[in-house]
Amino acid sequence: MQTRNDLLTRAFGRPELLGSAVDFVRSNSQFEVDSTSHEALLLYREVDRMSLCLLLVAALSISIALGFIVGIWAHRIDVGVATSSGMAAFLSCIEVLILWLST
Repeated sequence: MQTRNDLLTRAFGRPELLGSAVDFVRSNSQFEVDSTSHEALLLYREVDRMSLCLLLVAALSISIALGFIVGIWAHRIDVGVATSSGMAAFLSCIEVLILWLST
């Protein structure tokens, strides 16, 4: 049976959250080495959905703004659209790398 512990899940990425948990070992004796219990502590990371949404909005805004600026500067809409598309593709690759490295 798996039970989720929100505090431990959040603390995996931000250890300072456990600063006040001085009695962690005493209150979780089933995780001790010499315990007869067969329980394990399962740790995993979660992606912060708010940060991910902000990253996507920022990438979209940057690509649209850059395409608009280049289109006006070159006096050609096709160059602006191409720049915007290229920038969106480049930033998508960067986002995937960030997501891959954070998990």
